[in-house]
Amino acid sequence: MQSQGSLQDTDLGSLLQSMQAERATGTLYLEQGSSTSSLYFLFGHLFHAEGSSGKGEEVVLESLGWKDGAFTFDPRAKLPPEETITASASELIAQAQLRVATASENEGGNMADEAVVSNEGGTWQPAPEPEWAQQAAPEGSMEQLEAEDDGVYHVSQTASSGVTYAPEDGEAPQVESEEPAPEPEAPPVAAAPQAAATGGSATEVFSSEVTLLAYPLPAGSVLYEHLKSSFIDFSRLLRTLKNDSHTGYIKLYLPDEGEKECCLLFLNGDLVEGLSTLEGVVHGEDAFVEFRKQMDAEVGLLDVVEIEDKVVTALSQFYTGQYLYTQLMGRFIDFGALLSYLQEQKTTGHVLVTGGTEIGLILLHDGQVLGSYTENDRSPTTDASHVTALTKEQNARIEVRTSSGSVSPLDIKAIMGF
Repeated sequence: MQSQGSLQDTDLGSLLQSMQAERATGTLYLEQGSSTSSLYFLFGHLFHAEGSSGKGEEVVLESLGWKDGAFTFDPRAKLPPEETITASASELIAQAQLRVATASENEGGNMADEAVVSNEGGTWQPAPEPEWAQQAAPEGSMEQLEAEDDGVYHVSQTASSGVTYAPEDGEAPQVESEEPAPEPEAPPVAAAPQAAATGGSATEVFSSEVTLLAYPLPAGSVLYEHLKSSFIDFSRLLRTLKNDSHTGYIKLYLPDEGEKECCLLFLNGDLVEGLSTLEGVVHGEDAFVEFRKQMDAEVGLLDVVEIEDKVVTALSQFYTGQYLYTQLMGRFIDFGALLSYLQEQKTTGHVLVTGGTEIGLILLHDGQVLGSYTENDRSPTTDASHVTALTKEQNARIEVRTSSGSVSPLDIKAIMGF
């Protein structure tokens, strides 16, 4: 995005299209003579404008007619909490053009009374509705979401964009918990587990004493990096991610807190899981509350990352999956044989390896490796060799969890007590 320039060379219509295409966040300042206006963007969405003539869409419509002047874009400016614009950039451009055309037809009319300035010689044209706008808005549109919002965004239990989160066909069988099996004194003879990972009644080796670990997040397509949380209104951020049908995660980390971070996972705009290591390891609703607390305190840096929907689904079920095996000592296990068995059983779930140097995670879908990565190499791959290597390290431990393959969005409004 060009940071400054002349409206004679690049008019506002073109700037609006560029902001939208580049999903820019920041403030666009415009000046023509004694008139000024400020337009505020979050991820390419124009949500507020104010200027010499007031606030809202009328300021944008007036500014679209400016044939000269200057503009400056500041990506670091703090965004205001106020929201006065619901129309898209293409809709505003079309409205401005319609005003010019109508005023031209009214020969002898008082152009000043209409407060319209012609943009003859301009280069902009109405932009086609972007893909995110076609997919994002559920029935009822943004106006309905705003009316129900009361300042805090509410994620519906029903997914938008035609995606339905299938409920479980039935309750998962409840298996009595038992203490983790003691470590064998000698390597056991390799044998297939007694029950399939999906279907059957696999023994759940689980104990309340099992430590809740923080899994590493995979690398993805970074949309925004190191945004200061003080620039972002949290409620508007959630609404924007919903409207964009965001699939991936947002991560907040505190530079002064070392490796500690907090993240929220989204599937088609719905919040499906959270994870925080800021004060111990917590997930779900507790992680969302911690994330919001840090955002309200205006501390930390924010990244917005896109990843595949199947990966989001797998990660969101990590803490809710059934334990199949846990606390297996890596040096006693034929890890290749274990992966082959999980493939034969068409297992959907996770294999977590806690090595002596780092953690590795393998995501499985119907027995196939959906993604395999480690803390130090977070680019997912179908080659599990780098995670397999961790099992050879001293005191490496393995756990396997199975999951259903479906997720339920978290109800943010309920979490916040509204």
